[in-house]
This record gives sequence, structure tokens and C-alpha cells, in this order.
Amino acid sequence: MKYKVFITAISIAILLVSCTHTHTHATGAHDHDHAHDETLQLTAYSADFEVFAEATPFVVGQPSDILAHFSYLENFKPLEEGSVTASLVIGLSNIR
Repeated sequence: MKYKVFITAISIAILLVSCTHTHTHATGAHDHDHAHDETLQLTAYSADFEVFAEATPFVVGQPSDILAHFSYLENFKPLEEGSVTASLVIGLSNIR
């Protein structure tokens, strides 16, 4: 159960931080797609584990990658097996 709560916290952090944005310049407003040159780096801790995640921002219609490293805080050794499920929930729609 600890793992699911921890993974959920990381997923929420990634979703809240990643987004595209609009800039206004002298030539007018236009959207920039920074997914190709921006990587989000997040670190989170629980009582027993550390996770470091790198992710490309989520952009509609484009793939995004999440690379996560999980380690024990006691000895900083990596977890060698397990599973992770990421869920993206927007309103009543979700992708798992």
C-alpha cells in the first residue's frame, strides 16, 4: 500500500508541474511546444523510499516519457523489482 500512495504522489506532482503555455511577443501570441527541449526533474521521499523522476511535459497528441528511479533510503540501493501504474485523470476521463 505504501508503494501505491508514493507512486500516486509522484504522478500527481508530475501532472501538476507539466503543462504547455502561451507567450505574448511583439508579433502576437502563439503557442510554444517545449516538449522537445524541456525535462521535468522531480524528487520525492516517503519514510522508506526515494524516487527521482524525469519526464517530458504532457502535450495533447504527443507522446511523453517518464523515467523513474526508486531507491531505499536506508542504504540508497535501487529497488530491483516491482510494478508502477500511472494514471492520468481529467474530469471523468482517465488513461492508465
